Amino acid sequence: MEGLVLDEELTGRPEMPVARLREILRNDYAWAFGLDLDIGSEKRYVWYKSVSAEEPRRGPVAEVGENVVNLGLDLPRLVVSLDRDLAAADPTLSTARFLLARPEHRAIATRVQALAGTGLHSPHADIMSEHFTPAHITRLLNVGIHGIDKTRDFLDRNLRGVLFHGAPVPEDIAAGSADDLWFYPSEPSL
Repeated sequence: MEGLVLDEELTGRPEMPVARLREILRNDYAWAFGLDLDIGSEKRYVWYKSVSAEEPRRGPVAEVGENVVNLGLDLPRLVVSLDRDLAAADPTLSTARFLLARPEHRAIATRVQALAGTGLHSPHADIMSEHFTPAHITRLLNVGIHGIDKTRDFLDRNLRGVLFHGAPVPEDIAAGSADDLWFYPSEPSL
């Protein structure tokens, strides 16, 4: 049980030189620099919590409304913006001094420092892009956590799927006839 409790607070390293922060950024987030960041698309979409089911969804700001809290982390643009400002700073300057002059980068700088070298902590995608389909990333999480498979994107904002398809029913378990290898059976043709 002790291994299941984690401190999820991200802690920065204010003493780290700007050059080292930029090195980590360029190494761990190299994928972000390779993306074609469709400038403007980050303002067209918003990630929000649905009223009906409270799951995260992405939709056009024009439909959802501008008063909704955006839950999406625009990671690639934050990374590129931080890198641009780090490049203009004195490389020997501490991260603390840099952030005093550029406080808008505090959250992303802390994230980069705290997650340095861990890998697989963030989706390597522009989740705000017009070309991003939310079902692709949501499926990955839902299969592992909630057991939803055979997911389909619906209207570019909802995910529909089947819960525990093929799982044994209580009667099969009680009778001892449950299949141990039930997970992810083939999808029926309709």
